[in-house]
Amino acid sequence: MAEKTGTAQGRHDSEDEGGLRLVGQAEVFSTTPAGPVQAAAVQAGGKVLGLVWTDGSDAAAWVPTTAGGPDVAAATTYVWQVLQAYRRDGGAAKVLSHPDVYGPAYTLGSPSRYDTPAAAVKALLT
Repeated sequence: MAEKTGTAQGRHDSEDEGGLRLVGQAEVFSTTPAGPVQAAAVQAGGKVLGLVWTDGSDAAAWVPTTAGGPDVAAATTYVWQVLQAYRRDGGAAKVLSHPDVYGPAYTLGSPSRYDTPAAAVKALLT
């Protein structure tokens, strides 16, 4: 039996499920909006790759299309970096306010209001 070192599972707080030492963690937004959201599609070459949404307060997220592929994977990596930068420097309210930060590789569509992130996905990705 593992010796208890600070957690109920018997591993140190700085270890993950596999016992690997965690040396850092990405800054992320909450994914539970406090109300309606603003969302916009992210495109490349006229193809929608996913959407970005924010509640304008402390929640924001990237939702990739289910189509997959290298272009969606690349967009996921890029948008994740954009969201991390906004988390450090600007906050969720600014995620859709500067469409130029998604370029030149990606184009951010015009933001629209939706009651929930799921409603934005239904409208923009289906």
